[in-house]
Amino acid sequence: MRDLQSVLFETRTRGERVSALLDERQRVLAEMVRRGPGSITVHQSQPFVGREAVWFRCTLVATEDLHLRADDLSRKAAFIRPRPAGPTAFGEGGFVDSWRPRLGGVENFDSTSRQFGRWFIGDHGIVDAYGFVALDKFHGVERVFPPELFPPVALQVIALGERLRRLARRPEVELAIECEFLVYGLANAMPIGHAFADEVPVTEGATRIGPYSLGNFEDWQATFAQLERGIWHGLGLPIRKLVTFELERWLAETHPGL
Repeated sequence: MRDLQSVLFETRTRGERVSALLDERQRVLAEMVRRGPGSITVHQSQPFVGREAVWFRCTLVATEDLHLRADDLSRKAAFIRPRPAGPTAFGEGGFVDSWRPRLGGVENFDSTSRQFGRWFIGDHGIVDAYGFVALDKFHGVERVFPPELFPPVALQVIALGERLRRLARRPEVELAIECEFLVYGLANAMPIGHAFADEVPVTEGATRIGPYSLGNFEDWQATFAQLERGIWHGLGLPIRKLVTFELERWLAETHPGL
């Protein structure tokens, strides 16, 4: 009975810890939303002034503290994201250097003329990608964004989470991952290259997808499929484009010995 109580207590506190960390990252995105796209400064300018956006977050949390020093890891072995084919929100990949120390981890930034993303790697075992894609006019339709920008972000987050497990030498630690959309006002999803598809109005408000669990890395495709389906359906769309990527080979080639 004492052993059973110990297991139940550990499970309860682990779940509470994960929920607290996910809620904390949700508050970080909410603060960015409160300030608005116009508050973002990139290369001494504010290119998003007057623009509206769709906000997105993808967060991965290790269910046990990995006891990492992310600032040390970013210097010894740069955090690198995979580059799936096609466009990706919050940057195409990379991150060899330029990580900035933050309380409890490190952060980096990626932006183009239409999107901005922050990436946070936390000491406990956290990967958090969050930011926005600005709404544009396309083919005469106002306030449009391409939904296929977002599933690749979830793949990149999973890849970085697996790298953290390997750096900590804790492959048995379960990972929890969730995504979130925040939409205010009218926004229209319009997949790239689908001439037959008209714009689809996106429901205003917050949509949280997950959290889902990733245990053994061999199961990552099933976990990613849940996220991918949730992202498309969360926007009110059927899956129009699946992300394919040989993540196992990428990890072996990019991070030998981990």
